[in-house]
Amino acid sequence: MLAKPLQFNNLSLDTGGYDDDLTTQKVGDSDTRLMEMLAAQAAHRDGSAIEDEEAVASNEKLSIAEKKDILQKALNMAASNGDVERIERILRGKAKDFVDINAPDEEGTAPLIYASCFVSSY
Repeated sequence: MLAKPLQFNNLSLDTGGYDDDLTTQKVGDSDTRLMEMLAAQAAHRDGSAIEDEEAVASNEKLSIAEKKDILQKALNMAASNGDVERIERILRGKAKDFVDINAPDEEGTAPLIYASCFVSSY
């Protein structure tokens, strides 16, 4: 039995069926998310995003959950920015006990995936 070919009736990008409130809301959410990402990257570049990973891992005032959250975000940001030095510091130091290279971020992407995309040489 032969497979039926797929039929696409309209491949036009200029269809009016996408001008609804849900689409408009998602575009707004995308703009907000983009601004958040740009701000996080700027903070990462100037070093104000997070204090030293070792200090966070050793901080007795932070709960284990807080340490995991802070350090996982630091690992995600370092991987998505191709910051090999910071990735190595996190994975080789005290912080390694609080991070998971396979744990997805808010967008569903793991640091390992970011690193494979954005780290040019290792």
